Amino acid sequence: MVIDENDDYDYNIYLTTVQKQTRTKEIVTTIIVILLIFILIGLIMIAKNSINIISEYKIYEQYEIQVAVLQKQEQERQAKIEKKKQEKMPKLTQERKRQYRKYLSFRNEKGIFNF
Repeated sequence: MVIDENDDYDYNIYLTTVQKQTRTKEIVTTIIVILLIFILIGLIMIAKNSINIISEYKIYEQYEIQVAVLQKQEQERQAKIEKKKQEKMPKLTQERKRQYRKYLSFRNEKGIFNF
């Protein structure tokens, strides 16, 4: 039996179903392959971004360490300056305070009598 194009599709049932099944299988596998490619590209991008973030965080940690060291050095420098100021200032003992009061009182007395 020869199947012509003009015949009804009843005779050609098996051929059409096989073609439809292969087409749907091909379409499904193609869609799955495309989705897997997109997922793979997405994972590569995520991995690349995470590597960049990790390297930037390491740089930030080094920056924080440098800032902490600089702050400590600045505090030490300020402490040295303060210590030098304290050394330059005379330390007033009780005797010196009494002498200073006497000096001020004599100075005030001389200032009153000297017009």
